[in-house]
Amino acid sequence: MINMDTQTIEFAPDVGIEYDLNGRPFGITVDEWMDRLGRKLIDFYGADFRRTLNQARAERGLLPL
Repeated sequence: MINMDTQTIEFAPDVGIEYDLNGRPFGITVDEWMDRLGRKLIDFYGADFRRTLNQARAERGLLPL
């Protein structure tokens, strides 16, 4: 919940998210998950899919796979 008067953020109590020692969520990020999925789709569909996927990634400012 964001309190706009004081510009602070209150976090919900334990919702099952684990954090590392730096306070970051522990586990795979969405970006890492999408990269893994992209690689699997490239393996399955081939070079034509790689070109299409990398074009879409470039439009979003992401590095090619």
